[in-house]
Amino acid sequence: MLKKLPDMSKGWWLIAALLYLLSARYQLFSLHCPFRMLTGYLCPGCGITTLFVRLSYGDFAGAYAANPVVVWLSPLIILLVLHQHNPKNWSFVPAKILTWFCVLVLCLWGIARNL
Repeated sequence: MLKKLPDMSKGWWLIAALLYLLSARYQLFSLHCPFRMLTGYLCPGCGITTLFVRLSYGDFAGAYAANPVVVWLSPLIILLVLHQHNPKNWSFVPAKILTWFCVLVLCLWGIARNL
């Protein structure tokens, strides 16, 4: 009989994200946006790495300048993550409405920032 292994995927993603942040902060390794490389336009998420690197230095103005819409949406995104992690405790969160609101705002931001 096989034993079920614990799901560690969430923890591994967090570790990978922290390692990537450290490598970007100290300029060891950084990924480039494939959307921008293919089209020449900024995607709605362009600047997120810079945002997190600036936050790690405590540079809130620089983080905001990197991608202001993600900064404004981050409380909603945190609520969605908490709801996804434990829906019973976060049942008051209108997850579908917030998800579509974030998608709509990010799509509009992706268009507006390239005009």
